[in-house]
Amino acid sequence: MKTVQDYMRELDKEKLISVYLSNHRGFYLENRDADMTAKDVEEALHDKLSDLIDVFRTIAITPPDDGKTAILLVHRMMADGSSEPTFSLVHADEVLEDISTAESYCYMFQHRSEIAGYLVSDAPLTRRYIYHLMSDVLHETSFNGFDEESQEEARQDLEERLEETDPEEGMTYEELQEVLAEDLDDYDRGVFLDELSKDEKELLERASEAQNEFYENSFRKELGFIRSELEGIGSMEQN
Repeated sequence: MKTVQDYMRELDKEKLISVYLSNHRGFYLENRDADMTAKDVEEALHDKLSDLIDVFRTIAITPPDDGKTAILLVHRMMADGSSEPTFSLVHADEVLEDISTAESYCYMFQHRSEIAGYLVSDAPLTRRYIYHLMSDVLHETSFNGFDEESQEEARQDLEERLEETDPEEGMTYEELQEVLAEDLDDYDRGVFLDELSKDEKELLERASEAQNEFYENSFRKELGFIRSELEGIGSMEQN
């Protein structure tokens, strides 16, 4: 399997930027300064993305603090009645142990020098959407800012929040529903808790179950490809 850095070096930079803009342009347009045009936003994004790709192409890879081997992959999810690609990170040891219990992890707060060394699945679906996967890497690693200083501030803020969080102070789902129900038609917050009929609830539950089943089936299937890759690598190393 190749690394994120390998793909960042191999893929066409302009095509990668184009895929990124196609997937994430709306996010930046919605959060732009009032005096910026759409063209201004795209030009600024292009330059920042070009610089970030260069960072991934040249940065010295560092091993993860937890010693885990991270692997990125593409699988499918259901959205608006059809399937579309989605992206996950898994740990090799969990995949080798049991693909039915292996979990996916967030990596947006990790150091770029670590992410550059993440492995990328060589399964057919991941190869097909490799530009989309690398676009997602760029988005995850720039969500808190394109410069490393912004990333570090976000990491420190997360650590402080985790230290301050009291697990006993959480709100149950039922309590949340009661709070939201106090202002049922709050258009500013988009809160609309109209009561569904019995048959509507049953259909909604079935649709939700089907959506989750579709996601899980695709995710576990792709983990099967990864496990085969890892077992093949282990066999080659033994020989």
